[in-house]
Amino acid sequence: MYYFILSAIMALWEIEIEGVAGWASNLPTQKYFRGDRVVWTNYHTYFALFSFLLFHQVFLYQEWNFVTERKVLSEYIKFFIVEDTLWFALNKQWKKKQVNKDWWREPKFLDTIPVFYFPVLLLSYLIYSENWIFQSGVDFCLVMTIDWLV
Repeated sequence: MYYFILSAIMALWEIEIEGVAGWASNLPTQKYFRGDRVVWTNYHTYFALFSFLLFHQVFLYQEWNFVTERKVLSEYIKFFIVEDTLWFALNKQWKKKQVNKDWWREPKFLDTIPVFYFPVLLLSYLIYSENWIFQSGVDFCLVMTIDWLV
């Protein structure tokens, strides 16, 4: 549940910064394009690095080890799926019709869940599979239900 709450706070923080415009399109940040589409921004780089360091703070209190690193990376990946979904679910300015037009969330499974979530979640599982469903399944199901209902 901790990661769900962290994801919700980070999503709300990002909503406050970006507002209705996704991919930092209205922010004064360096944007990287593929054709006429923004595919990455410096804003997202710093957001990802901040989150990455937040997840790795466990190593301030214990020695680094491969097993814990795998757990951290697995949870970090799931965090981004949950945070991304909550950005849309909690952003009151965003209309579901707009979500269906967003290229970065295409194609969709059941007209709601971006297909790219599945290989990313598989990667998280492959990095650290022990108790994967128990640790994150409830959060993920909760988020998908919220996204479906909103």
